Amino acid sequence: MTVLAVASVLVILVVAAFALQNPQGVTVSFLAWTWQTDVGRLSVIAAALGAAAVLLLVGADDLRLRLRSRQLARQIRRLEVRLAGLEAERDRLASRLDHQGTQEEGPGREDAPASSEAGPAPPAGSLADAEGSGR
Repeated sequence: MTVLAVASVLVILVVAAFALQNPQGVTVSFLAWTWQTDVGRLSVIAAALGAAAVLLLVGADDLRLRLRSRQLARQIRRLEVRLAGLEAERDRLASRLDHQGTQEEGPGREDAPASSEAGPAPPAGSLADAEGSGR
């Protein structure tokens, strides 16, 4: 910001020096208006109008950015609330899943597959089937 301030002061000094060194009169015509002024005053007026235009453009852009920033801040707050709700739901579901997992691992579990004492069944088409069909 200080660089901008220093640059602004330098421009003002240059315009003031130009205005003081050019006191010649000039006729200015714009559309239907005509007036007499000196070159120095005209240059000061032109510089002031240019500065005003720049301030308006920068100010409008700054206002747009501030409004967008506020909008994004509101969206962030809404998303943080939603995230907190989703995290709470995740924790609740994880707790419920853990609770169900400990109930299913108990000794009286009815849906567990029965273990066979004889071992696994031989695959279809095994040697035992071939021997039995040959008799």
